[in-house]
Amino acid sequence: MTTDALNCRRDIAQKIVENEGNYVLALKGNQRTLHADVRDLLDELSCETADKHSTVDSNHGRIETRTALISADIKELDERHRWSGLAAVGKVVRTRDTPTSATTETAYYLMSAVLSPERLGQVVRSH
Repeated sequence: MTTDALNCRRDIAQKIVENEGNYVLALKGNQRTLHADVRDLLDELSCETADKHSTVDSNHGRIETRTALISADIKELDERHRWSGLAAVGKVVRTRDTPTSATTETAYYLMSAVLSPERLGQVVRSH
């Protein structure tokens, strides 16, 4: 199950896990400390050694590049925040280039299953 950041709450994660489902929850600033910890962990991994996957689409005069990155090395994060079923965290960086501008957006995710970076990109895009 994917959901917007509004639903990124411990009780919702718990209900999904209790019903034997998996989640990919968008994480934003409303979970201030958790967001900062996930951001710090994943931004540190953004170096060349990280397992990541990129896609490039060209449409309507713009080029959009999406790069997904995953970490299942979350022991300290899990001990600090205690999210039900948390197995991994991920990030997707979207860069849009048009003839007149370029924008970059980064989104962070909590996951109850360890997905490949390629699969995270597909799940997030299909939401």
